Amino acid sequence: MIRVELKNDRLAVGERVAGQAVWNSSGSKQPRKIEVICRWRIEGKKKAESLLDSATEENIEGRAQVAVPFDFKVPFAGPVSYDGKLFRVVWEIVANVDLPFATDETDTKVITVTPAVWTAEQYRQWCEHEWDEEEDEEETE
Repeated sequence: MIRVELKNDRLAVGERVAGQAVWNSSGSKQPRKIEVICRWRIEGKKKAESLLDSATEENIEGRAQVAVPFDFKVPFAGPVSYDGKLFRVVWEIVANVDLPFATDETDTKVITVTPAVWTAEQYRQWCEHEWDEEEDEEETE
């Protein structure tokens, strides 16, 4: 059985979501791999999905318990969580255990992503950082 454990399920854009996916052997099958992904998706008339990052553990043979740690950054460019009448934006951490010749095990934890609240000084520093990166890119071209 697989389960996702989160340190925090509510965070702002730009922050990190961390935790681990823990798999315990039921004794019957050894998985080929365990993958943990961070994604957001849109539910509604139109559907979309964006995979942001993943962590994988493949060296599992003979282990009764496997923990896959993860630490994913929620980008500033991503959408925030939203639950409206016409559509929803859902952020989630999904752990999948790839079992040979059997139904894969999956656990999903929904996280809430909110807008970042910045002070004027934090915003100024971020803007300066973004301009510095753009200048570096222009110099390398």
